[in-house]
Amino acid sequence: MKSSTARTLESEAVNPYAAPADTASAQGPSVVGGAELATRSSRLGASLLDLLLYFGAAMPGVLVGALLDPSLGDGTAQQGVGVVAGAGLTCLALHAYQCYLIATSGQSLAKRWLRVRIVLENGEAPGFWKGVVLRSWLLAVLRVIPMVGYIVGLVDTLMIFGDDQRCLHDRIAGTRVIQS
Repeated sequence: MKSSTARTLESEAVNPYAAPADTASAQGPSVVGGAELATRSSRLGASLLDLLLYFGAAMPGVLVGALLDPSLGDGTAQQGVGVVAGAGLTCLALHAYQCYLIATSGQSLAKRWLRVRIVLENGEAPGFWKGVVLRSWLLAVLRVIPMVGYIVGLVDTLMIFGDDQRCLHDRIAGTRVIQS
């Protein structure tokens, strides 16, 4: 005859053939160091807003470049160099400012507007190396490699659907994106 403790242990044994339990809904929103993770939609929105900002920043450069470019419309091979240079300079100025913001506060302009922030695992601002170089520039370099770039871009994007909502660039830099 089995003791009562033996029967209790047998009844509490884990069934390896049981269906997995849905623990995500029971836990509620994901929390990191007391801060809630940013939603996927807010991260996407911030990315799209940043893209629109670059487009908006390019427009004044295009207009100024078109006004100052003497070769525009003359049919030479150098046609439009001023337009490209003007757009490039205004986008570069915006990019420098965005890099400064990310390095110091963990927020680009769009992330600030949507109240999300990039942080290290310990909750601090990412700094220039992790926030800009590892998160942005490294993946940008990888994405221009033929064939490899497509795979890197796809993997980076799809990793957001993991339980911890971290993209490839987040894992490389050791960062998370939280609500601020």
